[in-house]
Amino acid sequence: ITGVIGGYKDKTHEKALEHFEAAVKLEPAFEPGYAEVAEELLTLKRYSEAIPFYDKAIELNPKNPSAYSDRGLAKSYLASYYDATSDFSQAIELKKSQGGTFLENTYENRASAYEKAGNYDSAIEDYSRAIGLKFAQQVFLMSIAQIRAMYPELRDISEPDLLEGLRQKYFPNMS
Repeated sequence: ITGVIGGYKDKTHEKALEHFEAAVKLEPAFEPGYAEVAEELLTLKRYSEAIPFYDKAIELNPKNPSAYSDRGLAKSYLASYYDATSDFSQAIELKKSQGGTFLENTYENRASAYEKAGNYDSAIEDYSRAIGLKFAQQVFLMSIAQIRAMYPELRDISEPDLLEGLRQKYFPNMS
């Protein structure tokens, strides 16, 4: 049944691809259309075909971090890891300048590309950033006991000092 469902999904993406391709033919300056064509091609695992559409989307809107990030994914799937890290780096800078949403995913993707390229120090740095960002999203929902269970090295830090350290690290704008 998996093959049937996968085939159905592929047909749906193929149909969407046809419509988005028609849209960019009708309006060659329609940046979201190029991004959607590229996204459908990426979903269909047609990575080398997706890259020129990401290129065009970026040309039309160079401040779109998603286009850089997704182009980086396509390049990673094609084992072009150095180019992928460059795209992920651009996406990170744009995301930071635009409010920093979903940074942890982009750091994780860049870390994976660094790792595959053999740049282990940079991979470790980015994996650490991704973990920190994911932890920061969850820390409000966790008790001190849960935090200490996850990080036993924090057991000897007093509760007030631990809370202040977490505040300074993850929420410096809060009092």
